[in-house]
Amino acid sequence: MNLSIIIPLYNEENLIKDVLKELNSLSYPDFVKKAEIIIVDD
Repeated sequence: MNLSIIIPLYNEENLIKDVLKELNSLSYPDFVKKAEIIIVDD
């Protein structure tokens, strides 16, 4: 299974680094074969 994480941000450039660091530290279930992170700056 593929996992997509979509994060909408508005003028939050200073948070992107911390958010990505936290998402990177998570452990995902074994059935997740591929994960993508999409950040949308609206």
